Amino acid sequence: MTAESTTSAGSADPLSNASAALTTLRSYRAQNLKDYNIMVEYKMLKEEAPRGVYLLPAQDSLRMYYGVIFIEAGLYRGAVFRFRVELPRNYPANDALPSVTFVSRVFHPYVNPTSGDLSLRSGFPLWRTPNHTLTSVLEFTKRIFYLQDYNVEDATNIQAAQLWARNRNSFLTRVEGSVSLSIEKRFVNDTEATIRFSDHAPHHDMIRTEILRRGARRGARGTSASETTASVPASEENKGANNDASDEHASNHRPSPIPFPAEAETSDA
Repeated sequence: MTAESTTSAGSADPLSNASAALTTLRSYRAQNLKDYNIMVEYKMLKEEAPRGVYLLPAQDSLRMYYGVIFIEAGLYRGAVFRFRVELPRNYPANDALPSVTFVSRVFHPYVNPTSGDLSLRSGFPLWRTPNHTLTSVLEFTKRIFYLQDYNVEDATNIQAAQLWARNRNSFLTRVEGSVSLSIEKRFVNDTEATIRFSDHAPHHDMIRTEILRRGARRGARGTSASETTASVPASEENKGANNDASDEHASNHRPSPIPFPAEAETSDA
């Protein structure tokens, strides 16, 4: 073995090292841009989230969210359904469709009876940024409980779809059972959930009074008229409250999402 070959074997090529470092830097930068856009979307939920739908991020991840939806009318009226939203690692890139999974047992043609997964493809055949956002997902999730008819081809719960088409009374009975169970288990909190309910206690009245007081003051300034916390008493007042999906104070100036450079999109390919 020659001295030249020994040197080559004993040390890495500087050009290879530089190329690897550049690739890592681009990947890191691309991921940071994606994370920033997620934070912007979440902040925008403060004003854009549909009424009666609450969402909070997991304590250790920007891409996992815990939500609850209060159904105010229709066949599912009175239901308190818990769910999770998970964002793919390449979100918000095109085709990076989020996933929605109900933790509560939901009897619905579009909710898988085994996994609790909600089929989003019927609402978003092609997921396109920036037209589709977290707000779009929450709006679709709420909308399925107010439908007056269902497309059997989109059903993931075939039994529910068949009962709707052939035996409406049995369908309604199963829906009522789903609603009742959600109310019965409203105080059962998952260990990792960031939205947690507790039974009514005297100190909740003090918190509610303070929230209303701050809301009136903020409303007078022309800003958001209510605030929410991660622990929410499950009372009738909550169902009629103006929705705030973020636990942060609203800002008069919101940052704009940053468009991804070409290398940011290709780095995760």
